[in-house]
Amino acid sequence: MYNFIAFDLETTGTKPGIDEIVEIGAVKFVNSKATDSFEILVKTTKPIPAEATKVHGITNEMLKDATSLEQSLVKFAEFCGDTILVAHNAAFDVKFLTHFINQLQVAAPSGLVIDSYKIAKQTMKDLYNFRLEGLAKHFSLKLGKFHRAKDDSRMCGEVFIELVKNLSTTRGESLVSIETLINLTGSEMKLPQFVPAAQQMGLF
Repeated sequence: MYNFIAFDLETTGTKPGIDEIVEIGAVKFVNSKATDSFEILVKTTKPIPAEATKVHGITNEMLKDATSLEQSLVKFAEFCGDTILVAHNAAFDVKFLTHFINQLQVAAPSGLVIDSYKIAKQTMKDLYNFRLEGLAKHFSLKLGKFHRAKDDSRMCGEVFIELVKNLSTTRGESLVSIETLINLTGSEMKLPQFVPAAQQMGLF
């Protein structure tokens, strides 16, 4: 099994540019085992709407000493490097990250992004519930808290491993290729790449 990082964002809504990121979580998987994790609360410029807090439980009080978005993105990029990334409904997370990476022109993870939601829809056609919790129950995985970034990342990674196993069995292959997974995702997704200003000036 290839190594990868499953990640997730919690936000104040669904529209980047209007809404903001409040938490970034990620879990690194090596040989199908979770080996490291990343979790950071992100300071917002506006109060979190009550509707958003009802979803993820993150309050304005919790963000009082949170990290700036710019520094949060830099730390996330350092954690991920060029490792393959996996997210559930990745288009949502990529949309938010792309907006703010372009806005701030900061470093970003450079690995390919694979969507476990789209893989599930393409390969598990007998199911009707493709949400993370539904897939976790289908695969009899141990359920944790949902709608917190690190917990959802861990569950996403475990679901992805089961999806790959299922696909390998169906196709009679020892390991499904990355190209196949990208095709099932629909298209190749990557985050925009910027060289930090200090590096452009030759300071590092």
